[in-house]
Amino acid sequence: MTNSLISGTIATISITTVISVVMIVLVSVLSLLLLPVPLPLNNMMMMMMMIIIIIIMVIMVTMTIVIVVIIIIVIIYVFFITTIIVLNIGFRTTIIMTIVASITKDQDQFYRTFILQNESNEHAGPDA
Repeated sequence: MTNSLISGTIATISITTVISVVMIVLVSVLSLLLLPVPLPLNNMMMMMMMIIIIIIMVIMVTMTIVIVVIIIIVIIYVFFITTIIVLNIGFRTTIIMTIVASITKDQDQFYRTFILQNESNEHAGPDA
């Protein structure tokens, strides 16, 4: 599980670095293409080009942030699911456990009842 987590983080870092490098290259190429254009409406065109470049940069930055956030959420989700699978406890039971534990605050008693309930369920048999 730890191996998958480490590989996931490495993949995330590499993906984000690649995206950021690509975006920097795109911005630099665009600025190089757009800036040295001699036109009669020089000041206006320069302003327009600068605004366009700024907009493109903002879009790229927001895209990278969104991608990073999505990847982080996916990693956390996968980690959470794998831990639940490793613990071999159902999703709903863990949620119910946490809710009940937070409500009761008396966790020893709570876990005792939970374990007893599980044992009774195991010994109940197919007819229960």
